[in-house]
Amino acid sequence: MHHLEKSREGLLDEISRLEAMEKECQEAKRELEESRQQLEAILNESPALISISHKRDGMVLETNRACEPMLAFSRDELLGKSAVELGIYSMLDRQRLLSEIDKKGAARNLPLRMKRKDGIFIETEASSVPFKYRGEECLLTVTNDVTDRNMALEALRLSDERLQEALLNSRHVLYRRNAKRDRYDYLSPSIEELTGYPFEHFLNNGLNNLLKPLPQNTQKPENRLLFPSRSPPARKLS
Repeated sequence: MHHLEKSREGLLDEISRLEAMEKECQEAKRELEESRQQLEAILNESPALISISHKRDGMVLETNRACEPMLAFSRDELLGKSAVELGIYSMLDRQRLLSEIDKKGAARNLPLRMKRKDGIFIETEASSVPFKYRGEECLLTVTNDVTDRNMALEALRLSDERLQEALLNSRHVLYRRNAKRDRYDYLSPSIEELTGYPFEHFLNNGLNNLLKPLPQNTQKPENRLLFPSRSPPARKLS
């Protein structure tokens, strides 16, 4: 009788232990699901296109919602297909991406020209790293649309070229003086033609020692300055 009672108590303890383990397991599942939902929300809010694809054939296994505004493809249209198959980029570009990964272990900010579903081309930069996903060799790729940035940089470059051309062709003397460093950061080349002094002379000595006020009886405003006369440097004839 005592033996049966002891066995009964042992069985009840085992049931209690299993119930506690089940409760812990359910709690762990709940926390895991919450973490998954939070991670999914973060990925979907990212403006960058984040995708997981097979390394061997490029088939898309997962992607966030950035695919729609960036490529005009829905998530369902991308899943199970490759970017090459959908015409997003060429096989040559895919080989270039894989070659970068094979050489360096990952691709960082690789320029890729992509074609949206509506036929519009965009400039992108892709970073991709290999990893195991569901037991298979896959690529985790983050792609950023840099079309607007590149257009702004090109516009800035063209603007700078036009400014440089205008400065070089101007007959006026243009300069920019750095008050803190007490030197000239820029002097237009026309200063040599106007004054007869070599361009380097102004960079080394500035303008103050080469200027003098106009005579008091002049009809011009008193704050105008004159360069002392000096013949332009002789130029060798070829």
